[in-house]
Amino acid sequence: MPKRVMLILGLLLGLTLWPRAASAHEVCFPEDQSPHCLSDPFSDYWEANGGLPVFGYPITTVNREQNRETGKVYRTQWMERNRFELHPENTGTPYEVLLGLLGKDRLAQLGRQPDSAESGPKAGCLWFKETGHNVCDQGNGIGFKSYWQANGLKIDGLDAYARSLQLFGLPLTEPKMERNSSGDLVETQWFERARFEWHPNNPNNFKVLLGLLGKEVRGTTPPTTPPTTSPPTTANCTMNAPAVAEGAQAWVVYPEIASNTTQTVCVRLTISAKPKSGATATVEIDLASGTQSLIGLTDSSGIATIQFKVGSQSSGRRNDVRASFSTGQTATTSFIIK
Repeated sequence: MPKRVMLILGLLLGLTLWPRAASAHEVCFPEDQSPHCLSDPFSDYWEANGGLPVFGYPITTVNREQNRETGKVYRTQWMERNRFELHPENTGTPYEVLLGLLGKDRLAQLGRQPDSAESGPKAGCLWFKETGHNVCDQGNGIGFKSYWQANGLKIDGLDAYARSLQLFGLPLTEPKMERNSSGDLVETQWFERARFEWHPNNPNNFKVLLGLLGKEVRGTTPPTTPPTTSPPTTANCTMNAPAVAEGAQAWVVYPEIASNTTQTVCVRLTISAKPKSGATATVEIDLASGTQSLIGLTDSSGIATIQFKVGSQSSGRRNDVRASFSTGQTATTSFIIK
């Protein structure tokens, strides 16, 4: 029996397809559905914003991956229908977890461009002037329009339209008959973050299903792993090193450095007054050429040594450095071009 039919039957009959909470911050699933768990904040986000019908099961563990559009590195976990990214710069806001633009990404993988704009609004439909497309219902009060309006991210201060826009994005195409990844020929409309499919033979609550874009995008293009630096020694990090303190610390070997030379950033992690070895440190450097993201691992002294070329820069330019650990600690430093 196709997996989608099994899922629908499970939801209707109350079978144990829904997740179980393994702890206050972790949600796990039946092994035959997914071997992966969701941890806070991804677990809270998954549960609050639609859960299984909207996002599907997790298909990976949490990994540090490079966003192809920004070049920055984020803690990332893939779902069957989307991709979760943790943005520490948004900590304390509703945008700490952001979704990938997988509808846009999948169309690009298929070599397709968004459809040309339609002639104008249609009666009874939602009109999106930004892309020039309508979103309409396929039946009386049921279909893509109603589904788009009924679902959205739970973000305080946003109206229903804005919440739906945050979850699905703008429509990129008109609805047309397409064959999905399961081999079904279904009426389909693409959005920036989703693909709507119309399954008229399903029960009403499941006539609109979301495409498995997470599986399709990740299965077609492997994730971009950021470059990792693993220098054999931390000897240089004795220069300008601050006194050991609890948490994360960052400093540079050369507070002032000439253009087109090699700089060294040192990052240290101390937990409960002990150096933390084997911790993943992500360092972002604001160079004149753009932000560069590098990753290093702490050694037995709790220090990660990360080296890079500063490139051609004008004298007096300040380069800011931000360091973060997968455990949540952050630190900053900077250097000046001579």
